[in-house]
Amino acid sequence: MVVLPPFPIQRLRLAIKPLWLLGSLGASALVQAQETTAPTAAERDWVSLERLTDAQKSQIPTACCGLYLEPPLPAVLDPSRWDITGDNTNTDTPDLIEILGNVNAIQGDVRVKAERARYDENQQTFTADGNIELRQPGLLLVGEKAVVEQIAGTAEITNASYVLHAQGVRGSADSIVYRDNQQAITIDNGVYTRCEPSDDAWLLQGQQIELNQQTGMGTAVDVTLRIKGVPVLYLPWIRFPITDQRLTGFLAPVMGNTNRGGLDLATPYYLNLAPHYDATLTPRLQANRGLMMGVETRYAGLNWQQRVNVNYLPDDKLFDSRKALIPTSDSPPQAKRWAADYDMVAALGKGWSANINYRDISDFDYFQDFGNDGLNSTTQSFLYRGAALNYRDAHWAFGASTQDLQIIDPNVSNVDKPYRILPRLTLDGFNSLRNGFEYGINTEYTQFERDLNPARFSATAIANGVLVTGSRFAATPFLSWPLGNSYSFFTPTVKYKYAAWNLDDQAKNTSDTPSRGVASANIDSGLFFEKQTSIGGSNFRQTLEPRVFYLYNQYEDQRDIPLFDTSDLTFSFNQLFRDDRFSGKDRVGDTRQVTVALSTRLYTDNGTEKASFSLGQIQYLRDRRVTLQGAPGLREQRSHSALVSEASYQLAQDWRLRGYAEWNQYEQSLDVGNIQLQYQSEQTKVLNLAYRLRDMPAPIFTNGLDRRIKQSDVALHWPLSPTWNVVARWNYDYSNNRTLEGLAGLEYSNCCWNVRVVARRWLDNDALFYGIKDNNTGVFVQFELKGLGSILGGNVSSVLNNGIRGFRDRNNARF
Repeated sequence: MVVLPPFPIQRLRLAIKPLWLLGSLGASALVQAQETTAPTAAERDWVSLERLTDAQKSQIPTACCGLYLEPPLPAVLDPSRWDITGDNTNTDTPDLIEILGNVNAIQGDVRVKAERARYDENQQTFTADGNIELRQPGLLLVGEKAVVEQIAGTAEITNASYVLHAQGVRGSADSIVYRDNQQAITIDNGVYTRCEPSDDAWLLQGQQIELNQQTGMGTAVDVTLRIKGVPVLYLPWIRFPITDQRLTGFLAPVMGNTNRGGLDLATPYYLNLAPHYDATLTPRLQANRGLMMGVETRYAGLNWQQRVNVNYLPDDKLFDSRKALIPTSDSPPQAKRWAADYDMVAALGKGWSANINYRDISDFDYFQDFGNDGLNSTTQSFLYRGAALNYRDAHWAFGASTQDLQIIDPNVSNVDKPYRILPRLTLDGFNSLRNGFEYGINTEYTQFERDLNPARFSATAIANGVLVTGSRFAATPFLSWPLGNSYSFFTPTVKYKYAAWNLDDQAKNTSDTPSRGVASANIDSGLFFEKQTSIGGSNFRQTLEPRVFYLYNQYEDQRDIPLFDTSDLTFSFNQLFRDDRFSGKDRVGDTRQVTVALSTRLYTDNGTEKASFSLGQIQYLRDRRVTLQGAPGLREQRSHSALVSEASYQLAQDWRLRGYAEWNQYEQSLDVGNIQLQYQSEQTKVLNLAYRLRDMPAPIFTNGLDRRIKQSDVALHWPLSPTWNVVARWNYDYSNNRTLEGLAGLEYSNCCWNVRVVARRWLDNDALFYGIKDNNTGVFVQFELKGLGSILGGNVSSVLNNGIRGFRDRNNARF
């Protein structure tokens, strides 16, 4: 073994300089660069699926059939020196050493193999010939000849091929140069791809390609994209990520098609301005409407971050002033269309935090026309605007906030518009005593504002308080004594719910300073029983959990108090144990009631829940007198609530059945019922079968539509083979005999590329709310070259994520 003097550099790393002449030299240069009798770099380190261990298989990217694996490198005693071995050596010339046969040179983490080698100590140059193999962690270069310049810190290999293991990148070139100080690979007259060794579905072929491992970016000059050997796109220059690194440049275009907008094409341009802030400019063309410009900026400070998003269309070509005021016409309400969105969150330190959310749009139809690319339709009813300042420590929490809502649902009348909150101040305190008692107080001051035009209301409506505004102060002190152990709990709680108002334009003959104080008490108690049981030959741990909840709320007449933010809570199993049937603080529902519930669960030996079932009902000990509007009705006179049940059962490892029901014993009917059967094997196989039912009190028809919910929903994402998948969804409304959404599509995916083709039929807002038979249809394509990003067709992943519960885009397309 010959030990050479140390290199001036401690480690040798490769810089690849590719020669890539595509446009002028054509495909012959590519063939010439790949012609070699020895195995390429990719072929040497590629390990097929059947040869991998289970641990290695878990590292394989989605839809790939193998992995690039590096052989272990031998230990090096002195990483600062070259250790070179060979069959024969010649040291006759003082400063020149020649090694012949099975040359193996190692320094640090660099290893070079060759048939012949020469080291010139004066020039500090190491030259190797014949079946060259140069390795560094994460990198393999193979070629005919290698020249390592110690002083320059470069290595050049001719007639070469390469592999970047972590990125799954491979290719070939006339020559490859690696510059150690930049960790950059330059490929001259070569190719770049992330396809498997046996698949050249797509290649970037260019005069020069540079892959910078330090920045995670790649650039190419005079480059052509070839798909299956056919040139499909020429670019004089392109920049692309070889990792997840951000970079300035065009993102993948988004393409779709809608009935009204026609062809929809957006070409985002990303600006990586600094590590902590960036911007995206998005020109978007809808063929039937015109050109829209979008700007999104993001800023991430040390303790805060914000996002601003603005879209503007100066003149919608579909605007028709003669039809603009007709709710169901094809004309938008106005010609200038825009949307603005601002979000900010901040951690201010020492328990303080703040956030701001502001959204605004030009008109009701904005989201219907622009909030989708034919794949995502938006049925929002309002946009939230607010700001908050919060403080919290171990015993106190303070909040100051404002809130406003922009109504974008034309069905919401003026009188139903929510109030603005300017401001809301809250102060909550909590503490506990050594004997286990817990006590505290919740306080709130809120100012409610609303701009209504008095000319739009009758004198009677005004006299009844339709224009009322004002402020409210509320305070709820409480005392609780939670007791419990491993098999039981018992928690009595007492509260006093006080509130006072200061009103303007209140109802005639009512006080402008009403107040109320309601005493409230509840006792929550339960037991836990547990036993071992055997079902069908399997052992389980079964629990039995009876629970009793007693609630008393004192009655006080609250009819003269306006409703600022109070509404009925949606009934559910959890509401059986709430201390009020209303949200907000304008009403406290009087009651004396007892909730009785029973739950049972089955657990396997490893703690997995096999099955659960819960059943509960409220027994009212007296009629309720407090309502939101008018006199008490039949509902307030009933002696018990609906019988509520929920259940879950794991049929098999990947199958689960869930159900929920509210049984009306008075009508002997089902008020609410949901049932879902789901199969989910990780994220590759998803099947959902669901049916939803919700009855409605009369009148049940609005705009000719039956408001009762009777819907089935079938959705699946299912692999037909390792590379082919089918996706589908059918959401059907039986009450109105119409399809709410239907889609069907195919997905092909391998390690190199994937394509989705989805056909979709859906209803827009007009058809959904006004009963117009106006179905939208479209076919959408998403084509992704893995490693380059999607090059065609809209956000297909988004509609699948929203429509198929449990689906996640397994390809994780990145740009």
